[in-house]
Amino acid sequence: FPIVLKVTKRLSEEELECEVLVGGIVSERKGINTPELKVPLPALTAKDKKDCQFVCQGKFADFIALSFVQRKEDVEELQELMKSSLPEGAPMPKIVCKIEKQQAVDCIDEILSLSDGIMVARGDLGVECSLHKLPGYQKFLIYKANMARKLVITATQMLESMIASPAPTRAEVSDVANACYDGTDAVMLSGESAVGNYPVETVSMMGEICSEAEKSVGQLSIEMIDYRNSEQGRLKFRHAIAQSAVETAEDTGADAIIFFCEEISVAYDMAKLRPKIPILVPTFDKTIALGCQGLFGCHGIYLHQSIGEIKSADALLEVIQTQVLKYAGASLKDGIVVICAHRCPFPSLHNTLRVNKFSELLDHFRQSKKPSL
Repeated sequence: FPIVLKVTKRLSEEELECEVLVGGIVSERKGINTPELKVPLPALTAKDKKDCQFVCQGKFADFIALSFVQRKEDVEELQELMKSSLPEGAPMPKIVCKIEKQQAVDCIDEILSLSDGIMVARGDLGVECSLHKLPGYQKFLIYKANMARKLVITATQMLESMIASPAPTRAEVSDVANACYDGTDAVMLSGESAVGNYPVETVSMMGEICSEAEKSVGQLSIEMIDYRNSEQGRLKFRHAIAQSAVETAEDTGADAIIFFCEEISVAYDMAKLRPKIPILVPTFDKTIALGCQGLFGCHGIYLHQSIGEIKSADALLEVIQTQVLKYAGASLKDGIVVICAHRCPFPSLHNTLRVNKFSELLDHFRQSKKPSL
């Protein structure tokens, strides 16, 4: 339980006199929360800036999380620091904003517009706002992230009892499952895997709970993920491709969606529709392949060849099928797959969608390699 203090007197610029409302032992490196109070402090400390520069200059991170965001300017400050620290031509790491303060909840639309995703950081958020508001905030934040087609992670005390116990409580099992039902892309462990006695068992248990919950999570309705342009009432190409692929996969009973893309935003679009089958994303861009791993149902597959080495649409499809087969194994050999592409370098594949049996595609490429008689 957190220690709770009530400020009774300011002694100096750096000292306060407090009354202890809830006592306990204070360990090192603990934070201080000031519920519902807007703190006039910068989002990035001097150490934060130094760490960010080190990570960006060395290209060590695919994601950078920003703690205690209060306003959009906090995100803009991090963006500017990253841009000035990255080597020329290096891709920008994705920004995940940790939503831990009431002020961040109040301006969530602005924060989402500038970031690549959010984390529902329930530990500090539960202290910063009234605890009974937390379940509603979780649903609200997940909904907002899905509407914005951004990554959303739910974290903190998900299987807390497994720090000391080999099995979770029933309430914890329901909590993890409900995050899946709410529409989260990912769930995250903290102390359970960092300092707990049963880290492997905890990860395994969380995986089992999520897998079971996803069986009863239906595809999100088009009303919930409304891709239509509010002014013109039309779909953008990328939204149409994503929506059509998911609906076609559902109608044909496909085993997987194979989606070639050079722009990760389309993978976000598709993942937010929550198809019941895996989305395999072969790409020549390593940052896209890595970025897909946090998205619901998405599996990034890095194509090691250079796009310049591919001379035709058929050659590209063959590379994709070969890499997908290596990744997915025999599970797709006789299955139906939906293959789609967006912004493909070959016009015959650009903004296209096709339905095939995977085995027939492999046979086609084998036949095409045989010498003519």
